[in-house]
Amino acid sequence: MRDFARRAALAGLLSIFCVLFLVLLFLAFELLLVVFAGVLLAVLLRALSDPLAARTSMSPSWALLLVILALAGLVTLGGFLIAPGAAQQLEALAEKVPEAIEELRGFLERWPAGRQLIAALELIEPRETLGHAVDLAAVGGGLLVYLLTFFFVGLFVAVRPKLYSSGLVRLFPRSYRKATREALALLGRTLRWFLIGRLLSMTMVGVSTALVLVLVGVPLAGLLGLIAGLLTFAPYLGPILGGIPILVVALIESPMLALWAIVAYTVVQWIEGYIIDPLIQHRMVELPPAITVTSQVLLGMLAGGIGIAIATPLAAVVMVLIQVVWVRGILDDPVHAGPRGFNRRKKRPRQPDDQSKQ
Repeated sequence: MRDFARRAALAGLLSIFCVLFLVLLFLAFELLLVVFAGVLLAVLLRALSDPLAARTSMSPSWALLLVILALAGLVTLGGFLIAPGAAQQLEALAEKVPEAIEELRGFLERWPAGRQLIAALELIEPRETLGHAVDLAAVGGGLLVYLLTFFFVGLFVAVRPKLYSSGLVRLFPRSYRKATREALALLGRTLRWFLIGRLLSMTMVGVSTALVLVLVGVPLAGLLGLIAGLLTFAPYLGPILGGIPILVVALIESPMLALWAIVAYTVVQWIEGYIIDPLIQHRMVELPPAITVTSQVLLGMLAGGIGIAIATPLAAVVMVLIQVVWVRGILDDPVHAGPRGFNRRKKRPRQPDDQSKQ
């Protein structure tokens, strides 16, 4: 009787814990995604600092500090190089925007559907200035909180990663701790190679896009290249979103320039998608395109831009956990424990035949 009561109480506590966890997941879903993004930042920092410490006489802490200072210096230098020219070009574009809007209005008025669209837009009443300012302040404050959380979580985890991994391992029973350590190590390698590959792709796309936009004569080429490179972090959907500001800026200048800009940007994305990215993916986790796009759309609906940005690495984590926990742990089917090719089986040792035994 006592055993039954104990088991019933344990089942009740587990049920309450599961309900509370689901409620917390629902209420703080975006914040949890930001925390996961901070963990990605920590993995990236360690991926850059660990090889530096291994090849030099630096301690891991000093190597990490050097990497952080180098990245901060690159961001600051890029801002100083892009900001002055971007400010002048934005001012020039601001003068052309009213003319472009009038030209677009005149074009839409030629068609019945265009006139209906204009009428629908004119029915939208402008919101009160004070309420709009309050909304902007709230959004800005939320973004600031998310940025600080992202930065400090990444910094603290990068400084002492074993503290957090050991604490997570201790949450499991002793019989599962070895498997948990192996799963965490595999997750770390997977995310490390994923981030290295994405960083290389982002750099190549950003620099190539800026160069081709300069060649075709599109304003704000550096800023547009930076935006395109950053959005490349999200495969498939990111390049499409990166082409929108390029099209808008070029269309303000002339339709022919917009055509050339889109053609040049498409060529860059084609080279990145079919030549560069497969070479980079050689040592990365392979995610089916359907799973990648579905995860981006789903998390984009749930959390907006944060969800789209985090969807791909989160899908990679889920794929690894499925392989480790379900395929290898429950089905007892051996899989390759590397960042690439989770569907490949391990080569089993060849069994000697009867003659060799004799």
